[in-house]
Amino acid sequence: MPYLKHHGFSEERPLIQTLLFLTLLVLIYPSNAVSNESTHLSHSEINTISRFGPWPLTSDKDKTNKYSENALAQTLGKTLFFDSNLSAKKGVSCASCHQPNHAFTDQIPVAIGLKLGSRNTPSLLNVRFKHWYGWGGDIDTLWGASIRAIINPKEMGANTKDLVTYLEKSPSYQSLTELADWKNTSSEQGKLVLVGKMLAAYQEQLISPPSAFDQFRQALLNKNTTQMAKYGQAERRGLKLFIGKGNCHFCHMGPNFSNGEFGDIGMPYFDHQGKIDKGRYAGIKNIKSSPFSSLGRYNDDNTGESKVLAQHLVLKHRNFGEFMVPSLRNIKATAPYMHQGSLRNLAQVIEHYSELDEERLHSDGVAIVKPLKLSSKEKSDLKAFLESL
Repeated sequence: MPYLKHHGFSEERPLIQTLLFLTLLVLIYPSNAVSNESTHLSHSEINTISRFGPWPLTSDKDKTNKYSENALAQTLGKTLFFDSNLSAKKGVSCASCHQPNHAFTDQIPVAIGLKLGSRNTPSLLNVRFKHWYGWGGDIDTLWGASIRAIINPKEMGANTKDLVTYLEKSPSYQSLTELADWKNTSSEQGKLVLVGKMLAAYQEQLISPPSAFDQFRQALLNKNTTQMAKYGQAERRGLKLFIGKGNCHFCHMGPNFSNGEFGDIGMPYFDHQGKIDKGRYAGIKNIKSSPFSSLGRYNDDNTGESKVLAQHLVLKHRNFGEFMVPSLRNIKATAPYMHQGSLRNLAQVIEHYSELDEERLHSDGVAIVKPLKLSSKEKSDLKAFLESL
């Protein structure tokens, strides 16, 4: 054994010394087979991973908005989005909270418009793939969500009459006020709806590019080992945790990493003023009564298909304190987290799920989350995976 002789061993030495030396080599230089064992993916796991794509998604036009994917509407919507003159005090625009350089969030716990709000600002990236909008799902049209922000006293606080007057006098909006729909609409509310639909047409375009995870997923399905190798081992272990022990994909499913619905994950529902945030419970009530929901008169869908989900909403006690299951895409850039922005970083989010206080969960209904009891290494791996989205 030349290698052993070179290191001071001879074939005459006791066998136990040779075995000890070989054991030492394994500890210092572990084989690829051993190091990769924790990231090996089974056929079942690969099948689960395949359902997180492809990305970006394709989607049809928004049936509730006749201006969906209209080029003029997109241009007007972008101008409106950055115009602080729409607000009551001429100082707050949509972009004040939904900042493009921060993944269309504002990086603070709760939004600050004309006044301090009570909820965290959600990202607008990939917003066209949602069906409910807001942490409580207060509305089910993107244009309705835009209108809500414009007239909400804590956000932009616009007076509809003043807003319409401003738009009709501004040269920047001549192409809007010359539209037949604008001229043929006598009500100020109807014109406000047109503003909302222009804003929605712009926001539909805000789609994030493929991530490091998307590239890995595609390489995995194509069996492209060269491309797969670019995805880190920590990210792979985190992925296995996400679809395995963590069972995170039960709620964060599909290409957008969200089931698009609402859940109770044990977060407090008292706001910073000590008032109760009813979450989805209040959201369902609003959808049923708002003129800007799919159930209202301004829905452009003549087939009625777009209102089916809203029509079948049933208010239940368990909806109290339920909040939106957010998409995990671009999560690295959208801190702080949760509906009140109460968790500053991903480490705190992972710690919340690892040491979940089950006493905070609803007593009725089925509990869909349990304490994960993650090790330090597991927490680090899961964080690496989430940051790759």
